[in-house]
Amino acid sequence: MCKSKSIAYVYLLKRAIITVRQIVGPFGKLNMPSTKPLPANNHLQPIGVEQQAAVVAETEQRIHAATTLFDKEFAIIPVSFDLTGRAAGMYKVVGARRRIRYNPYIFALYFEEHLISTVAHEVAHYISDCLYGLSNIKPHGPQWRAVVKKFGTDASRTFDHSLEGVPQRQHRRVVYHCDCGEHQLGIRRHNKVCRQEAEYKCRRCRVVLKLSAVDEN
Repeated sequence: MCKSKSIAYVYLLKRAIITVRQIVGPFGKLNMPSTKPLPANNHLQPIGVEQQAAVVAETEQRIHAATTLFDKEFAIIPVSFDLTGRAAGMYKVVGARRRIRYNPYIFALYFEEHLISTVAHEVAHYISDCLYGLSNIKPHGPQWRAVVKKFGTDASRTFDHSLEGVPQRQHRRVVYHCDCGEHQLGIRRHNKVCRQEAEYKCRRCRVVLKLSAVDEN
């Protein structure tokens, strides 16, 4: 290979290396334009898989602790992270099924605090239900407070931090009417009407409300 061709070859090789670096980047990652849409706002990100696992573990640990504290066996119940709105946690009973729901967005605000207090509070609802029955006690009555105290947690503690960025529930309203005007019922009452479990009357004209339209807002 002649000298001129060697120089040309080296030049082309250097240009090729520079081009590859521009495309791939210094760390071997493609510098391609991102197709992922940018977030429309600065909403808080929910806790991830690892933190969710920590919450589940803390919940189960509290239930196991209650077995020792009350000398009674308590079953491990399901945990979900589908709660929205302003509540950090909720103990839910549907028929014979029990579960605890957590708000992954509020947990993301102050994770360590909610991991201790909120988990203890919700497990206490479950334990007091097993011990006394929900119909026999108030949600935050003395029985529940006694369980929380056994856990070594402050039953009166509330969180006053900002909920800015936490997605809020959109309450669907259903429009009904009577002889004197319109009324908006919540989706739960609307479903009861549909199942013929309840009917609602206007407080003024005392006429039974009838479905007129659905407000999707």
